[in-house]
Amino acid sequence: MKKISFVITSLVRGGAETVTTRLATRYFKQGHDVEIIMLLNNTIEFDLPEGIKVIDFSGKTNSRIRRINYWLKSLKKHFKERKPDVVISFIARINNLTLMSVKDKNTKVIISERNDPRHDSRNKMTWFFINHLYKKADCIVFQTEECKALFKKNIQEKGIVIPNPVNIKGIVDEHKYDKNLVLYAGRYSEQKNVETIINAAEITSEQYPSIKFELYGDGPLKDNLKKLVEDKHLSNNVFIFDNIPNIQDKMHESKLFVMSSLYEGMSNSLLEASYSGLPCLTTPVLGSSVIKEDQNGYFYDFKDYQKLAELILQLIDDKKYASLRHKSIEIAKSIKHEDTFQKWDELVK
Repeated sequence: MKKISFVITSLVRGGAETVTTRLATRYFKQGHDVEIIMLLNNTIEFDLPEGIKVIDFSGKTNSRIRRINYWLKSLKKHFKERKPDVVISFIARINNLTLMSVKDKNTKVIISERNDPRHDSRNKMTWFFINHLYKKADCIVFQTEECKALFKKNIQEKGIVIPNPVNIKGIVDEHKYDKNLVLYAGRYSEQKNVETIINAAEITSEQYPSIKFELYGDGPLKDNLKKLVEDKHLSNNVFIFDNIPNIQDKMHESKLFVMSSLYEGMSNSLLEASYSGLPCLTTPVLGSSVIKEDQNGYFYDFKDYQKLAELILQLIDDKKYASLRHKSIEIAKSIKHEDTFQKWDELVK
């Protein structure tokens, strides 16, 4: 049995948080002593097995300097007392804090990059600490080779590429789906660029009035997007919902999955959709290499809602779509999902 500590911003539903809970649950069920430390806030939106300890180090101060000092002091004290065998942290700033806090040489530190470092607002100070601290990690997990290549060589040398571990309920049925339903799942934030989907919906609904766009997620732009739908008189075509825990059930009902992000590390929802065999339309972000043009989906340029609408309208034709869905399912069947978990297992050992 190992003592394993995960360090994360919070347990709000998101990509890094989903990976954290999947790994934490896996290792707890294997009999390890598992805890999750939250630094940014204490919100929990996941159902965790009883027995996984959740530690709240979010603090009460709004002062950035005081908060950093509180985090460092709390983490150092906690790790000194707990003496974990393995510490796994996610996201650049959290990685830096973790590396500054673990002092025991017997503790293995695994850090993970979860986004496109060119676009996720990390500043010069964050990069300074990355370049000086990351080389101290025992291992650095990158989601893609493209992301790994953006770092200095001495950091790349510590790196390994592991796609996000996903739990797939099964491959979609080749013939059973709602021919009118287009699905989105993700945050309602500037990064996700959801207005492009709504703009595309305006064009497609004019030519195909029965088409439906179901959007699932949460985030700061949710009300703005609802207003955009109302302003465009799309209330009968575009439906904005909260997060749901069973999004894969919706994937099995849908005709297409769409993603409109301006940048990504690797999208869990895109992985889940493509690994389930659901054809996808996506922007060419990091991590979108799971999509093969004209095999399991298509690409369109950032904010090019006219191209997205064109692709959707082309695929309304069931003859063209049937071939795409068949190829997408064949690709999904060839993927070995357990491989990503096993790579993490090897690191933890």
